[in-house]
Amino acid sequence: WLAACLAQDTGVLLLDEPTNHLDLRFQTEILDLLRDLAEDRQTTVGVVLHDLDHAVRVADEVLLLHEGRVHAAGPPVEVFTAENISLAYGVPVDVGVDPRTGHLRIDPVGRHPYPSLELKENS
Repeated sequence: WLAACLAQDTGVLLLDEPTNHLDLRFQTEILDLLRDLAEDRQTTVGVVLHDLDHAVRVADEVLLLHEGRVHAAGPPVEVFTAENISLAYGVPVDVGVDPRTGHLRIDPVGRHPYPSLELKENS
């Protein structure tokens, strides 16, 4: 389906969840391709994504919806705050910076903390 869109050689590409049902490799390939289209071909790319980490990685600008309305708009670093995301998704989140990449990192807190990754003594 993406090839058919690209064959039209349009200046605008609108996609709804293009990474849905793809494994990690192909999610990454699709997102990289979309970023390349925006940068190399100057194509305007609009994408609906529910995976906020994907949006942080590829978007110049984002819209965060809450109850069917635009709650916040702008660069991901300004829009994806813990307060905004917690309100929009109805779950507490922590927002920080990934020290390796410098990109935002969004972690849902939920009711159950992640198990410790530390090795236990005598294991």
